Amino acid sequence: MNIYQAMDYINSIKVSDFPYGDITAITYGNKIVNGVETDEPCITFGVLEKKPLSAIPAAAIVPKTLSINDTQVKTDVVQRPLAQCLIGSSCNSEDPTVDPVRQNYLKRRPLKGGVSSIYINGTDATLGLFVRDKSDGQIVAISNSHVYAASNLLGVYQHLNAAGLNNVISLSSRQPGTPPSNPYGNVNPAVDCIGSCKRAVPIGDLDYSFFYTGSIFRINGTSTDAAIVKLPSYDLIDSSSVDVIGFDVNGPYEFATDYEITSLGDVASPNYGAPIFRSGRTLGPVGYPGSSTSCYLSVVPTSFGITAVGTYSEFSSYFYNAFDVRGNVAAVKGGDSGSALFARLSANIPALATWKCIGLVFAGFGDAVYTGIGTRITTVAEKLNIMPWNGNIPTFTSETETLYLSSQDYLPWTTSSSVILSGRRYYQTGGLPAPSLSAFTIDSTPRYWTDVANNGSTWLAVASGVNTVFKSTSNGAPGTWGPTTSLPAIMSGGRIGYGGHKYIAYGGGAWIVFDRFAGIYSNLCARSDDDGVTWSAVPVSAAFIAEQVKFINNKFVTLSPLQSTIQTSDNFGLNWNLIKLPELPKFDGTSDSNYYGIAGNGNVWIAVSEYRQTGVDYSVGAKSTDNGATWSSYQLPKNTGGFWDIEYGNDAWVAVPFTRFTDVNSVSCIVSTNNGTSWNTINYGFYRPLLPRITFNNGKFYQLNDGLMNALVASEYMGVLDSTQPTKWSFVGVPRSTTYTKPSVNSTGTVISLATNNTTTGIIYQ
Repeated sequence: MNIYQAMDYINSIKVSDFPYGDITAITYGNKIVNGVETDEPCITFGVLEKKPLSAIPAAAIVPKTLSINDTQVKTDVVQRPLAQCLIGSSCNSEDPTVDPVRQNYLKRRPLKGGVSSIYINGTDATLGLFVRDKSDGQIVAISNSHVYAASNLLGVYQHLNAAGLNNVISLSSRQPGTPPSNPYGNVNPAVDCIGSCKRAVPIGDLDYSFFYTGSIFRINGTSTDAAIVKLPSYDLIDSSSVDVIGFDVNGPYEFATDYEITSLGDVASPNYGAPIFRSGRTLGPVGYPGSSTSCYLSVVPTSFGITAVGTYSEFSSYFYNAFDVRGNVAAVKGGDSGSALFARLSANIPALATWKCIGLVFAGFGDAVYTGIGTRITTVAEKLNIMPWNGNIPTFTSETETLYLSSQDYLPWTTSSSVILSGRRYYQTGGLPAPSLSAFTIDSTPRYWTDVANNGSTWLAVASGVNTVFKSTSNGAPGTWGPTTSLPAIMSGGRIGYGGHKYIAYGGGAWIVFDRFAGIYSNLCARSDDDGVTWSAVPVSAAFIAEQVKFINNKFVTLSPLQSTIQTSDNFGLNWNLIKLPELPKFDGTSDSNYYGIAGNGNVWIAVSEYRQTGVDYSVGAKSTDNGATWSSYQLPKNTGGFWDIEYGNDAWVAVPFTRFTDVNSVSCIVSTNNGTSWNTINYGFYRPLLPRITFNNGKFYQLNDGLMNALVASEYMGVLDSTQPTKWSFVGVPRSTTYTKPSVNSTGTVISLATNNTTTGIIYQ
């Protein structure tokens, strides 16, 4: 296998298909044995931490060889950190007041490649060079997506970009950068504005599926980190703008081909080890020949392949067709992102020697020589539809295009993240139009909130340690919550509110509240039929340790995991009947199993449990086919931690996993559309659910981590699953550093969940 064949193989890889742990790079090069490079070609896997084989599960060990096109190719494993974006002993002084670096920092009119530039309200980075937009013939500035588009992600991720915006339209660009990152920048960004982002390659454009590596959320495939800026007029440039600051070679510059770029790592090619030049905001012009310094740069021959870079709005991503640049000095530093990379091809054949652009700097490592990472200009040109500029300035034209996207063309957050119109692909970027999720204050006093429910427009919430129910009659809107009358006193054990966790549900015109202590010591629950204005104590059939209360098929149902029982009421909470669920087997020899979730659809009800026996390929639950009256043991697909909750809605059942810190990388939920006769597995991607609770309304399932049972597990995302297409979860970021109650949702799609860890707040999603 040669380097060209290796690149074809590497570009065909989906990294998450490999079970080899936290992979940070896949490249082609020579195998290293005991610190010495051999002449044996291999596929090299970079990992965050190289461990002894005895410390790695057998399935996660990289095999000694891979079969590629019927050829056995050796492998190697090296330790390689996660690369980072570059906004922020050197060849030149890094003092922005000292030449030659000063020339890159200064405000330049006319503009040139290599100057300081960034999106407005960013810090500082680099304008790579000027190119021509093939779609309309206009001259545009090129740099990284994280420089000019603030790292927009595909809309499927429902995340804002690094600028806190939800699209690229309002992202204006400036030159020079923002003070104090650049002392020559004006505090009024309008004075330094040079245009706005015209197009950007969104993070995840190749493969927007994502997964949790064990240390970070990672997107499977991004082609390049690049964006272009349209100028407001051509008054900002002239024919000299085709040049790059500090480069001895004047423009225009050709783009290298893919073959020429790959040949930089081919030991048999005259381009092997060719000199590299780049010029950027922080280190200025670096590379000889190409500048008057004695600093040398070259492409690392063994670096061609896939590399993991982060972080983009809490994600990292695998970038394809990347390569490293290194020298006898620092190659790049923070602020050099976007610098154009040039290689002197056929350098040892003077008659053929020529400088060509090979790519853009977009990331790097803080190692001894500040290795830079480049993205190929061929990929940039393809994705952004650009070509080299010859220095001639065309007639300036404005963009006048209107696109109409129908709902059939565009399904936000679910199956579609891009649409092709008139032969051109348009991406949904950054979460537009994003549903609204916001935090709100429910009470001025911090509470241990335990549950919330609704009957449409009226919402009631309960907390541990108080006997007050909080109420909103305005669809849960912030500022509309207040206490109602107290829950009733009970005959023994104090008041309901002085117990542990409370659980609340609505159905058939009645509200029911179960409290753990009231259920245990007094065999009572509370009931209201006037939307929480007044409450009465209602006997239940036996002492009961409730964990949840629901309304299923015109019945109130409460579940006790510790007792493996449910209590049901056929008359809206006035009388209760105790029903024993089938005894669960112990797992791993001695551990008790508990039921934790229950749901129903007409006569069919299913309960799920945490059962997870090593060596057994199923989980255990219970099923009823007579509206919850009698139950039998029931097998579900295996999950490493069993299941924590289940819900039914719109002909679909969804069971969500009981997960511990030790098995967060191997969890999935299961879906059935035939009343539990068969189940399909849905992987979460990057999401790390730990004890999630799930609910359904308005055609969608919603889940959040349950802080009531494990206060150590802070929620970071709410999962949303469309019941009409129950194959892929989308995720909405929620405020961190807290845990949440089971979400409640009404028929209009308003979702409310309350923070459980002694706070005053909740979240509302509409």
